[in-house]
Amino acid sequence: MAELQEFQLAAVERIVGRLTDARGSRRFLLADEVGLGKTLVAKGVIAELRRRGTKGGFTIVYICSNSEIADQNRGKLCDEKDSAVPGRLTLLALQSQQIGRRRENGRLQVFAFTPGTSLQVERGTGIARERRLLLYLLLRVWRKHVNRRKWRDFLRCSAGEDLWLQATSFRSLRKEFLRGIAGDLQSRLKDQWESQQVRLLNPETGVEEPQSSRLSDCIDACVDGFASEHKREFSRKNRNRIIGELRKGLARVSLEFLDPQLTILDEFQRFSDVLVESRDQKSIVGKLFNKGSGAILILSATPYKMYTLAHENEDHHQDFLKTLAFLRNEPVDGSGLTAIQRDLRAFRDRLALGEWAKADDTELFALRGRIEDRMFTFGSFSWVTKSAIGTSRIFGNPARRSSRLWTVNMGSPNDYAVITCHSPPQYCGQTLICLTWRWITPSSACSLGKSSKR
Repeated sequence: MAELQEFQLAAVERIVGRLTDARGSRRFLLADEVGLGKTLVAKGVIAELRRRGTKGGFTIVYICSNSEIADQNRGKLCDEKDSAVPGRLTLLALQSQQIGRRRENGRLQVFAFTPGTSLQVERGTGIARERRLLLYLLLRVWRKHVNRRKWRDFLRCSAGEDLWLQATSFRSLRKEFLRGIAGDLQSRLKDQWESQQVRLLNPETGVEEPQSSRLSDCIDACVDGFASEHKREFSRKNRNRIIGELRKGLARVSLEFLDPQLTILDEFQRFSDVLVESRDQKSIVGKLFNKGSGAILILSATPYKMYTLAHENEDHHQDFLKTLAFLRNEPVDGSGLTAIQRDLRAFRDRLALGEWAKADDTELFALRGRIEDRMFTFGSFSWVTKSAIGTSRIFGNPARRSSRLWTVNMGSPNDYAVITCHSPPQYCGQTLICLTWRWITPSSACSLGKSSKR
């Protein structure tokens, strides 16, 4: 970690300390501004976790909204070169034997995925290779007669008919998939598929059935219904739901097989809808983020929208609370979040009195300390940009090092940010840097200033 700057090394130490603390949520948000080296800090965290950990393999799941960026940053996080890694969680089974051997040899493995192709697979039918793999696994796991035309047509979807029939012959499937799939993964997949349920449409009316059916009980009927071409629109929708459930089961088992020690979410704000899904333990996201599934590191300069206007169909305050709830691994209406909201309201009211501008306000500092104790455990914020704050005046007494409280005008008399640090903050280019930072909280998120919604 020799290439890291002092503030980056401090971040690595803090993050590793929280991610290895079994008493906490083992979730941490690094919200440094763009260009301050969040990826380098993440690499340092990986190195330190490996150094502190026991001997053996170390597996990382890296999630980014863009597949090209995911592949690029995967190379930055892992110096160990290996063969191409599937960009889809559902295709991980093809290298499961190799992954197991590398784990036994103590290798570092980084798997990069995007939410749309790996965490929300039940919403689509996937690419042709995924469906060919499903055909092969249906043969191995459930002994289905996938060489029959009706099964091959069922999973063809938008693939060209001639090429598909050629690629899905028994000989072709065996040649493509026989080697590489671990036997342990196949046995897990059998149990997973047999536990799944799917809600289908009535084949006659197209109305969704009131109750779900076991996947293993209804798949044959769906294949036969699709082959009959009766009410094809409804049978096609049922086919898509069946394929979605098969992909979902395969993705869950693949993730369970990986068993990552660390999950990194990069540019988190681009797929923040995973916050909602993380509460569903039956979903892939829920499986990835449950309490026993390893540490979680979030990299995002803007993990939630900082400010919303009255006419916008969003709420920055609720986004902030949802993010904090995810970091704390508790509901938004949980006791911890309720206490934080109460202290933030008291802090805002005390700040509005203006006593801190005349002299040290001990009551304000006590509130700040309590909020820090509740919040700083789960994240670090070390930035404020000129573009975000408008007029960049520092209020208070910058020479008073003992107070450690700095208020930055956000461009409006009623909107400001509060910064706590050990020394006066300074500008470096377009970014306000606190080299000995504690945390920075935008007023719009913490309700310190007036909001058009409130």
